[in-house]
Amino acid sequence: MQQSKTITERSSEPEVRQDIVKNNNLTENISPNKSREGLLSGIKSSKNPRIRLISENVILLHEACTLLIASENKWAATYGLSSQKINLLLLLTSVPDKSMSMSEISEYMLVTGGSITKMVDSLEATGIVQRIRVPGDRRVVFVKLTNYGCELFDRVDSEHCKYWKEIWSEVLDDDLATLKGLLLSVKRISSKRRIS
Repeated sequence: MQQSKTITERSSEPEVRQDIVKNNNLTENISPNKSREGLLSGIKSSKNPRIRLISENVILLHEACTLLIASENKWAATYGLSSQKINLLLLLTSVPDKSMSMSEISEYMLVTGGSITKMVDSLEATGIVQRIRVPGDRRVVFVKLTNYGCELFDRVDSEHCKYWKEIWSEVLDDDLATLKGLLLSVKRISSKRRIS
C-alpha cells in the first residue's frame, strides 16, 4: 500500500500548483458568499502567480481557522464554554499560581481588553475564575482560576485532547510538523506588521 505524500511533497508537484492557481478548486466548496467570490475573482485576475498563490493561502487559512473554531465552539458548548474560554483556562493553568493580569491575558490571547472583560465576567458568574484586585492600584486586576475552575479544566482537558486527536486523525505527523513550521513563519511575519 502506498503511503500518503506529505504536504511538502504534494506542494512541489507542478500540477497541484497549477490546479491551485488556475482552477481554485480547493476553495470552491467552502461556504461561498459574495464577498468571498469577489476576493476570488480578484485573485484570478491577478497577473502575478505568486500574489495569486499568497492570496489563496490567506483565504484558505482564514476559512480553515473559521471552520476549526466553529467546530470547537460547538464541542465546547457542551461544557458551557467556548473556544476562547477554553484557551483562557489553558493559559491560566500554565502559570504557577494560576493567575494573570487582565492586560497580560489580553496580550497573550491577542484579544482586546473589552473582549477579555466580557469573557471574565461570564466565567466569574459561573464560579470558574475570580478577579483579584491589587491593593493600592485599582487599575491592575488579576484573574485567578478557582478550585472549581481547576476541576472543570481537568475534566475538559482530557476530552479536549480526544476531540483534537479525532479532528486531526487523517493528517500525518510529518504534515503536522510541516504545518507547524509554516504557521510559525506566517505568525512571525504577521507579528512584525501587527498594529498595537
